[in-house]
Amino acid sequence: MATTAETEHDDPKQKRQAPQRGGRRWWPWLVACMLIVCAAPTLICLPALRDRALSAGVTAASVKGQAQVGSLSVGWLSPLAVTDFKLSDLKGRPLATLPEIANDRSLLDLLLDRSDVGHLRLVHPVISLELRDDGSNLEDVFADVLARAHRPPTFACNVEIVDGTVLLTDVAANRTWKLEQVNLRLIRPRQGDGEISCTAAMSDTGADSHFKLQGRLPAAASAAKAGEGAQPASVALDATGFPLEALRAVLARVAPRAAIAGRFDGQLEYTGSAPGEGSLSGNAAISDLRLAGPALGEDVVRLSRIELPCQLAISGSEVTIQKLALRSDVGQMSAAGSAKLSTEPATPLLQSAQGDISGQIDLVRVARLLPHRIRMRPGADLSAPVQFHIAPHLRRENGLILELEAGRVLDHVQASPELCDAWLKFALPVLAEVTQVAGEFSVDVQGLRMPLANLATSQTAGTILIHELELGPGPLVQQFLPAIEAMRGLSGTNESPSIERLSLARDSKVEFRLVDGRVYHEGLRLQFPRFAIETHGSVGFDESLAMMAEITFNGNTFTGPLARAIQSRPIQLPIGGTLRKPKVDLAQI
Repeated sequence: MATTAETEHDDPKQKRQAPQRGGRRWWPWLVACMLIVCAAPTLICLPALRDRALSAGVTAASVKGQAQVGSLSVGWLSPLAVTDFKLSDLKGRPLATLPEIANDRSLLDLLLDRSDVGHLRLVHPVISLELRDDGSNLEDVFADVLARAHRPPTFACNVEIVDGTVLLTDVAANRTWKLEQVNLRLIRPRQGDGEISCTAAMSDTGADSHFKLQGRLPAAASAAKAGEGAQPASVALDATGFPLEALRAVLARVAPRAAIAGRFDGQLEYTGSAPGEGSLSGNAAISDLRLAGPALGEDVVRLSRIELPCQLAISGSEVTIQKLALRSDVGQMSAAGSAKLSTEPATPLLQSAQGDISGQIDLVRVARLLPHRIRMRPGADLSAPVQFHIAPHLRRENGLILELEAGRVLDHVQASPELCDAWLKFALPVLAEVTQVAGEFSVDVQGLRMPLANLATSQTAGTILIHELELGPGPLVQQFLPAIEAMRGLSGTNESPSIERLSLARDSKVEFRLVDGRVYHEGLRLQFPRFAIETHGSVGFDESLAMMAEITFNGNTFTGPLARAIQSRPIQLPIGGTLRKPKVDLAQI
């Protein structure tokens, strides 16, 4: 006989109803999930969740900074809007402030198609760039992002910046420049070429200063396939009156502790067939240039204008100089060669360079630009430009080092009093302060090593070939007058050799070398009818003398024991003092 419990347990009607009650349990969860999804945009706009999501997004993007927003508006079917967005570094110093950010795409559009960012509009943004000699706050915040930026973006977008401001602060110089009215439009469509245009002005430079940038970019869809029928990218820059002082910190990466001032004008165009591959051509000019730094010592280079037409090829970190000309107050030149740049942050930009340079330069004007490095007598007239040809090589070894290959750098140069007083006097000290000089000379170098940060440690050696050189009396020759008179007496003749027009030995060679700020020479020979005076020793960059003069006689000047005695041991005269006030010790006569 069945019990009541067994009857209830075996009731088939109850078995059919049990699953129905269990099947209704998922409906509340489904409804709750739908409500959460629908409310997600509203929830994410709540301050607590918004700040957490923003912090997580900054971390996920590997940005080393802090972000804040005043308000956020986002919906599944409504466009994105942000107000008072601020990005600062980890110490809280501002990098970017964007009062208004708007996007015409909804959250649903972005999720369904992440390859199209849509129209992003930034109104009155302010970017605060702090430039240091070893980097910038922008590089600090986006260091990890820049390290991964090997490929161009592949998404389509339309970015518009309206009346932006960029503050450029040179931390070391404690000065800020304001780039105003920055208006930018960047369009990268799905198909076809993209466009970029940007204009800006600087109103606090004391002169009309503005620039315009315009270019064509490869389409987003084909950016990764550059070189397969895609049109090359091109960007043209037209700049007027840009202050070079604003780039002092950038220059310091190449030349530490250097200072630069002046105004830049240029029309340059870059064309690139692939990422990191392209060419740069155009014309640039610098007005009112002022340049100073450790390599110049106490001197400051001042030039009224420099013109630089150029054509460069760029391949990664390698730059090939196909054509580079320079025209300035002191001469002109043309160059070809190559340079290697650094792609690593916090390292000097220029790593090495080599090339071939030829042109003409007014060495006297150069001497006037560098009065502390090159001393000239007051009132010297300008001379004709000097032709030159060199093959320099720059490399980095505890700073930049300039090296020259062996070869002829000056060929049959016409001598002048100014040229002698500016340069030749260190290797040919009898030419210092001369009032008259005529003839030609050439210069061969065996090599040169010049640390640009410390010119006093430069080293070089070479030969000055004197083809023909006549000169009037300078201070050193005038000090030889008693010795010349004594030689006249020893020779037993009343003929007094003229010193109004002296000659250096024709087709002679004077060997020179530069070591520790002193120029050593030997083989400098003054020729007289019956005897010659030959000098050897050194002249310092401070014009101090440490030399020896040797007087030798022609073979037929004396006869008998006197001839043998004099010819076996030339008369030696020590020379001290300075180039302007030499002192010849005549005790040996």
